[in-house]
Amino acid sequence: YDFISDEFPEFVNAGFNDVFLFAAIGPSGVLAQVVNSVDLIGAAAVDGTFPGMPADSNVTQHSGKLTFSVNVSALGTPLSLYLVVSDVGDSIYPTVVMIDNIQFQ
Repeated sequence: YDFISDEFPEFVNAGFNDVFLFAAIGPSGVLAQVVNSVDLIGAAAVDGTFPGMPADSNVTQHSGKLTFSVNVSALGTPLSLYLVVSDVGDSIYPTVVMIDNIQFQ
């Protein structure tokens, strides 16, 4: 995935901590976790321009390609999986996550 946000760099640790969340719900329980956020990526964000971001978005930065994995086997089947991007504290500066190469093992 690539975490892309207009929150970098000026809103890191400023209360506008947009987040990327993963959740899975199965017959044996629920698993939810923060995958990444503006505050977690912080100064490691790099410059980039992306389709779909506002034209005046000249400070858009991103995480670069990252991966995450999670073991949901204890939840049983069937599973409902959720990937959520939450814009925290404002509706002015967008955050998106591009997801690629989802694998089930």
